[in-house]
Amino acid sequence: MASQKWRRWIGALEALSIALAGALSLLFYAKLPSTLPSEEDYRAAIAATGASKARSAPGDALLLSPHWAERARLFAGTLPVINVTRAPLREQIRELPRLFLLTLPELPRAGTTEMVEALRRAHFEQQGETERFGALSLSLFVNREQERPLERASALLSQAEVYIAKADGGHEPYTRTAPARFSSSRAGWLTVEANTYEIDQDPFHCVYAHPVGAEPLVLEFPRFPLGRTFKVTAGLIGQMALRSEGFGPLDFTVSIDGGPSERLTLLPRDPGARFFTLETTSLAGKSARVRFEVVAPNPHWRIFCFEAEALP
Repeated sequence: MASQKWRRWIGALEALSIALAGALSLLFYAKLPSTLPSEEDYRAAIAATGASKARSAPGDALLLSPHWAERARLFAGTLPVINVTRAPLREQIRELPRLFLLTLPELPRAGTTEMVEALRRAHFEQQGETERFGALSLSLFVNREQERPLERASALLSQAEVYIAKADGGHEPYTRTAPARFSSSRAGWLTVEANTYEIDQDPFHCVYAHPVGAEPLVLEFPRFPLGRTFKVTAGLIGQMALRSEGFGPLDFTVSIDGGPSERLTLLPRDPGARFFTLETTSLAGKSARVRFEVVAPNPHWRIFCFEAEALP
């Protein structure tokens, strides 16, 4: 008898929990329209950036938080919009002089505090007070350590020599099919070109260089202008970086004539961009031959790209 009574109590509590959850859900959706920004909110916030007035400056950009607040693009006009799934890395925003952070702070898990902390870690400092426009908040952040590369591999790609290095020492050249696009006769996906791809769900402009196997795919830049630091970013593109079945490692080697070299190994189930720098102070102000080499004994779905930058 006692057990039956206990079961009735548990059933009543379960029913009450379900009813309460349903009521809270209805309340949340009933309040949702008032917590989301209107078109007037967006227009007022974008106007406050001075996108077409004296307040804006060349290189300004709009950073969205949370990342799904994509509706802001409809009102941004010519102001560039940056959207990343998580807090931006220093490497993604270091060239920008200023960022306008557009947030929806009242929404659950909006991540505004985390985004502000990430900007501070990336050497951005808030200037002035945060402004409110209905459901939106707008803050201006200034880059205290702006970095502008002297040159990039993606910009110099038209000058590159692209080939497969044969075991006997010979070269199997790629065919230039556009000023900055190269293709192999072995397969249609074996191309080298600069474009914007996704690495760990974030956009990344880089040089696509799919490995061909144990034979190295080589990109050589005969005259790459150098500064004191040579920064390299690389990673596997898309969701294939998360898979491991039957896939092997990828080795990426960078070497500078008269300077240093570095090797990076990307393993299966190792998503995200990888960064390393080479110290080139002795070559600053000069040009040198720079060689990039991509090797993957099992190249299946090792969809790879990289960027290299000479920094002052």
